[in-house]
Amino acid sequence: MHLGQLTFDAADAHGLAAWWAELLGWNTEPGPDLGEVRVVPPDGEGVPLMFLRVPEPKRAKNRFHPDLHTANLDEDVARAVALGAAELARHKETSRWAVLQDPEGNEFCIVERRRQ
Repeated sequence: MHLGQLTFDAADAHGLAAWWAELLGWNTEPGPDLGEVRVVPPDGEGVPLMFLRVPEPKRAKNRFHPDLHTANLDEDVARAVALGAAELARHKETSRWAVLQDPEGNEFCIVERRRQ
């Protein structure tokens, strides 16, 4: 068994997939059914994201969320916010990270890699 993709429910699957593709610098491709869009890494390395159109709105905090790793937390959080993310919190414990929401309210973190 292996992880094939991470799937997001969305009111606007195409719009949210385009947003994530822009954030990650990845590509979009049609999913197997109408209302489905995949976001795939350009080099084929990494786990694709699938966006499915669903009728119901998001109601609660995600119990599962992606962590994006970066060498520059401040720069990448600012970029995500400029694209339409909302910053919810910043943390500095054993590492530095920010909690954000995408345009449909799905939580994700941007985590700064520790400097050696």
